[in-house]
Amino acid sequence: DLKIFSRYNTNARIVFTGSIHEVGFNRGRIPNNFESMQPRNIYGISKKLVYDSMHIMQSNSLKHVSFCWVRLANVYGVGDHSKKILSNIIDGAYKNKRIVFKNINAFVDFFYIDDAATGILLAMFSDCEGVVNLGSGYGYYLSNIQDFIQSYLQKTTDDTKIKIRTHLDSTFGSVLDISRASVELNYKSSISMEVGLSKCVEFLRHKL
Repeated sequence: DLKIFSRYNTNARIVFTGSIHEVGFNRGRIPNNFESMQPRNIYGISKKLVYDSMHIMQSNSLKHVSFCWVRLANVYGVGDHSKKILSNIIDGAYKNKRIVFKNINAFVDFFYIDDAATGILLAMFSDCEGVVNLGSGYGYYLSNIQDFIQSYLQKTTDDTKIKIRTHLDSTFGSVLDISRASVELNYKSSISMEVGLSKCVEFLRHKL
């Protein structure tokens, strides 16, 4: 029972993760019908879990508990979910097929799964409360990522010259603000997009 948990463990701390996808639509507010939401994909499921967690956090049951909501940008890595866009881009590149994006200006912040795990652990063993964002601190166009993967697969010489253009901001959106994580958690993204994607591509090379 959460009330008992809160009452007798005054040093309790709960760290939970959630997607940032709800930010642009509801700005962190819980919709009135969040209990009846029917998630239709993995992003919807993530959003539903965040809403449920926020609802619990705002209740009186856990008023003595230290909370930290670690909000994640798009996470990628070896063994990524097959329905996520990066997996589809890599699979398409192996089949010599380009993905056609509905939004040609799709602009997102990605970071590698190892960096996500590091940030969550830093939050667990810190005193940071409230909301903290984790990401790379840079934005990427999906079209640039697709170009990189195709170039990587077609490389004939040193691949270190293949780079993905990074952005601190764009006409089409802003990069996730990770300044609080940088200051309070001493967090920084350590695995570059190029290195992380190369790991994913090589992993799938042996699976296809």
